[in-house]
Amino acid sequence: MERRTTRRVLPACPTLFTPLQAHPRELLRAGVTGAVAWMKEHVHSLQQLVARDDFAVVVSGADLCYHARHSFLDGETIEVDSSTVVHPRGLMIRGDTAFSSQGQTIATAHAYFRPVRIGERHSATAKSSALPPHILTRFLAEEVDPGAYARPTRAISRTLEAHGEFLAAGRHPFRLYRSAMDYADQWTFMEACAFASAGREELAFRELTDVPQLREALAAPVRQVCVELARPAYLFDEGRVETAAYAWQGRLYFLHRLAQGRGAEMRTHAVVVEQMASSFA
Repeated sequence: MERRTTRRVLPACPTLFTPLQAHPRELLRAGVTGAVAWMKEHVHSLQQLVARDDFAVVVSGADLCYHARHSFLDGETIEVDSSTVVHPRGLMIRGDTAFSSQGQTIATAHAYFRPVRIGERHSATAKSSALPPHILTRFLAEEVDPGAYARPTRAISRTLEAHGEFLAAGRHPFRLYRSAMDYADQWTFMEACAFASAGREELAFRELTDVPQLREALAAPVRQVCVELARPAYLFDEGRVETAAYAWQGRLYFLHRLAQGRGAEMRTHAVVVEQMASSFA
């Protein structure tokens, strides 16, 4: 038996696109909501998970890879096909989503969900825990995968720091307002990626004269973006994006750390890696 799939069709609205590509933030959001829709259709809605089982899921990471150029004028709809796999012990859920239009795959995304047991209802008190057995048994055998969490962000960032050619670095401050919050009043991971993108463009604006390779940061689409969340951030928190640009294997990368504090008190909340694409060859 094959893995079950949930399909949604999005109208190709202009707000889903930049002049360069479909918004990474919007595709990441659609990837997460696709996995949530799959859970509701085939396993358990998240509302039931909270209300009946005192469990929730939190996004611990995500990645998005573009496979072809696609603009607003290239198709009237985007088909979103999502499926989900779970770790054999219920420690992690991975949502897999493919975006296509006119019969061509535009991009693929993975969202990684960590189950947590809720303490005081609707509070920030939650601890990582395996899914309840009666939830775990609703996944098909084909939807159980011991490699449900690949952690690409960590692997790429270590490679860049060890082998990449360092080009430039900079800092860009941010503050979290209500528009960046989710139901639990914690930041949504898509906003972490948006802050990272702003850090990339800010660095390019400042250093372009001295580092002409950074022109691609403003003129080329993103080929891949990966994010790993280390800890939550809350309403009105202040922080900074620490961005470093690297060249590696003929491509331009940006490594972002979203952090608070300094020195020994520095706390990294998220790590984001962006790979630019001068072409999709």
